[in-house]
Amino acid sequence: MTFLFFFFFSSFLSTGGRAKDTISSVHQHELSADFYAKTCPQVDNIVGSVTSQRHKILPVSGPATIRLFFHDCFVQGCDGSILLEAGAEGKGVAVERQMFENRNLGTEGFDTVNLAKAAVEKICPGLVSCADILAIAARDFVHLVGILIRFVQLIKIYKNVL
Repeated sequence: MTFLFFFFFSSFLSTGGRAKDTISSVHQHELSADFYAKTCPQVDNIVGSVTSQRHKILPVSGPATIRLFFHDCFVQGCDGSILLEAGAEGKGVAVERQMFENRNLGTEGFDTVNLAKAAVEKICPGLVSCADILAIAARDFVHLVGILIRFVQLIKIYKNVL
């Protein structure tokens, strides 16, 4: 799972977050891990505290958030469109979240992003996009799940030694 995430994420980074066949007249910016270093330096810690809390309380939040990230990014780059909800009336153009392929996405992923966004907005209002919060949360969950998998592997090795 970790390999697939990093493979996907590295291919995302290598394309600049866009499909390779984009029009050359569109100005593309390089991705940066420290994009919010000056405007909201606490964003990683804020999202990290939400993801670690959700991982402890509701472990299914990790896989749900990672899957949400994949569904948001797999077509034309990570834009947060999977997070959009239909209007109050439910009429008009269907949003990505309502598409058939996305109807069985776990609510835990959406809830995690909403909690993280609310926490970030308290400190840095209007600065960090939902798409970036989703990407940071997915990265954090990959790390948390990876530690758990490694811990289970070590326990199995330790039991075999005894």
